Amino acid sequence: MLRFSENGYFNAFVLEDNRFAIYASFLKGGIKVGDPVSKFQQLGFGSLTLNPDGRYSFDIGDFWFDIEHNNGIITMLLFTIPV
Repeated sequence: MLRFSENGYFNAFVLEDNRFAIYASFLKGGIKVGDPVSKFQQLGFGSLTLNPDGRYSFDIGDFWFDIEHNNGIITMLLFTIPV
């Protein structure tokens, strides 16, 4: 899913399918649904924060990721840009 604001600016995406990857230019094969959450540590952007709801958060400046997982295996990736 891709989300755009009312004025047409891109502001979020959700991945729940392993056919698509993020960070493919930084890591061979990128990061996909089905990968271990620990693969984010290979990016060198810092550490993940475990939230009370069980999701992991990963902040990059004004942007952030929420990562849902099942026993450390990614089940959903949500990237958001505040508008």
